[in-house]
Amino acid sequence: MLEDSQAELLLTNQTNRSRADALARNIPVIDIGVLDSTFSAENLGLPRSPRSLTFILYASGSTGAPKGFSQTHRNVVHDTRNYTNAGHFCADDRLLLVSSLSFADSVRTIYSALLNGAPPSTRLTSEQKG
Repeated sequence: MLEDSQAELLLTNQTNRSRADALARNIPVIDIGVLDSTFSAENLGLPRSPRSLTFILYASGSTGAPKGFSQTHRNVVHDTRNYTNAGHFCADDRLLLVSSLSFADSVRTIYSALLNGAPPSTRLTSEQKG
């Protein structure tokens, strides 16, 4: 999967660090637990364009071998914009994430909330319950 995605960086945590180091081979590994103390908050300076790869989701496929489904920045923004415009989302709204983070639709929900100032809600207040 790292080869398919042409990953330039691998994020991990302390629990999975040794496995990540073994898989990473020639790309940098960053432990998210030490980001605050070790790494700069500056932009990494990685070149990106609308046609740049945003993510790859894997499914087992009919053969049992993982098969990747890729998306570009352009496609993610287009899908998010259409979803946002259809729902007329604004900062007063809350979007509920009901799918797994490994499911493509989660990207639409997360970015629709973030790009419209509608923070995620972990619970409903009595007013929101209605």
